[in-house]
Amino acid sequence: MTTQMTTTERAADLDQRFAWLAERWGLEAGGRSISTQMMDSDAFREIVALGEPVVPLILRELEHSHLHWHLALREITEESPDNTGAPGDIAALSEAWREWGRHRYPRE
Repeated sequence: MTTQMTTTERAADLDQRFAWLAERWGLEAGGRSISTQMMDSDAFREIVALGEPVVPLILRELEHSHLHWHLALREITEESPDNTGAPGDIAALSEAWREWGRHRYPRE
């Protein structure tokens, strides 16, 4: 007998997988400051491979995480919102992505 996962079960599974990968990426990225090194992380590559369904989860992480989530968002969405901050200003980049997300993924 084959059981199919419900949409809620798939979402919970994605949530758990993403949380585990995000934690792992945080540990792997640790003291790295060069974007290419952070992007070479296995956990980062797996997060990006999850594709568009993980974008709302990344946007949620932007609320409290200091990881460079803009790197994953840019790679997954192939977009780059306007950033009025100085180059390397992670707070301004995060805010630009949060604003981008509010228009594309409004919370219900």
